[in-house]
Amino acid sequence: MPSNPRDGVHSQAIIEADVIVIGAGLSGLVAAAQAYADGKLVAVLDQEPSASVGGQAHWSFGGLFLVNSPEQRRLGVKDSAELALGDWLASAAFDRPEDSWARLWAEAYVDFAAGEKRRWLRSLGVRLFPLVQWAERGGYGPQGHGNTVPRFHVTWGTGPGVVQPFLAKVNEGVARGRISLHFRHRATEMTTTAGGVTGVGGEILGASGAGRGEASSRTVVGRFEAAAGAIIVTTGGIGGNHALVRRQWPDGGAPEHMLSGVPASVDGAFLAAAAAAGGRLINGDRMWHYPEGIHNHSPVWPSHGIRILPGPSALWIDATGGSCPPRCFQASILWAPSGTSLRADTDIHGSCATAPSR
Repeated sequence: MPSNPRDGVHSQAIIEADVIVIGAGLSGLVAAAQAYADGKLVAVLDQEPSASVGGQAHWSFGGLFLVNSPEQRRLGVKDSAELALGDWLASAAFDRPEDSWARLWAEAYVDFAAGEKRRWLRSLGVRLFPLVQWAERGGYGPQGHGNTVPRFHVTWGTGPGVVQPFLAKVNEGVARGRISLHFRHRATEMTTTAGGVTGVGGEILGASGAGRGEASSRTVVGRFEAAAGAIIVTTGGIGGNHALVRRQWPDGGAPEHMLSGVPASVDGAFLAAAAAAGGRLINGDRMWHYPEGIHNHSPVWPSHGIRILPGPSALWIDATGGSCPPRCFQASILWAPSGTSLRADTDIHGSCATAPSR
């Protein structure tokens, strides 16, 4: 490893580990942190420089899907795993034979969100804003699209507040020599042995000083090979690759103009490599893409992100209908410069919450 593997180009051509994670977004960080916690030697590969670690989750509002949480119950929201799964199935509309595994995954995830998910996140330091939001609002009957009750739990610190606990665990693994981070390593193929995936090959890209979300160079300065007993692919979506979006658009009816809410690195390029190694890609025509309507001149904020939560209001009431005093919500605007995290630790006491001033 180089003296600072987060910022330098790894010069060795051979990487060996128990687990290889392709992609250093939130999913990749979670996978690497969990594998490290299980005692595995982990290598993380990513085509971008270290400035973009955490991927698109950094830019998010930090909303987490939880079911029948204390935050919901405090507000008088009646939720259950059965109701949440019904909403999920009505929205997903699983109707193809290949959807069988997706349905099983949905069932397992709803059970997770209604069970240990909140305790697990809390043990990592994640704290939640006490007012549950109603994203993807539904309520149009058991077969309607969307959530019939509020389930969007906002993290203190928004996106960076979600990323930071897992990045901290990964950095701990790096310090202990159990995790190696290989930025500017673009995986292009999987290697197979006796029908099983045993490694990854790809290109080493030239060092780049690009900031978070900025386009980085694609100059190839070398190649690498990586071998491991397990390969985890967390390379993200395709929203920055309009050519791929158009190829997968239902009935070939893609609009002439499309919006890019993600940087160019969200290119979906490794999906073809996974398919070539035997991976089965399904439902490529069922995507979430914003086609047109306005011109987005800045797909990713170049210098900072601002997330705003509603401030104290006379309309804020507790689950019993009583007014919640302003002191309960001392932090209502969260501002996180690029690469930093702002978090208020929140503990629920009765019908209110206290958030220490920063």
